[in-house]
Amino acid sequence: MEYNIRKCKNEDKHEIYRLVNQLKDQPLDKSIFFKKFDDNVLNKNIEYWLLENHNSITGFISIHKNQLLHHNEAIYEIQELIIDESQRNLGLGSKLLRFVLHRFQNNNIELASNKSRLQSISFYEKHGFKATHNKFTR
Repeated sequence: MEYNIRKCKNEDKHEIYRLVNQLKDQPLDKSIFFKKFDDNVLNKNIEYWLLENHNSITGFISIHKNQLLHHNEAIYEIQELIIDESQRNLGLGSKLLRFVLHRFQNNNIELASNKSRLQSISFYEKHGFKATHNKFTR
């Protein structure tokens, strides 16, 4: 199958909403999601990329540029990496991740993953990421 990676457009938001909800126990509020999406698509420090096959969106990755005071250089953080449930375990997540790693190869890249997502943790470790921080939520 032929897959294409392209930058996300505003009209893709319904498909992104569908993909993001595959990670949730209950659907996200659509109006809040679309408002955030619309704002983020215009933000020069956020990039949204899609993986598609014959105009069908099968994957999504987002990366955010952060200027943190405790780093000398910008940090690029992968916020979401999602492959459609019906398309998982075909190497598509690796394809999207390799694209971003190549695009930002001269930069520091970080990500966080929920501790309960053991497959995701294993996936990121397989791609050279190391657990170096703890993230706390309340």
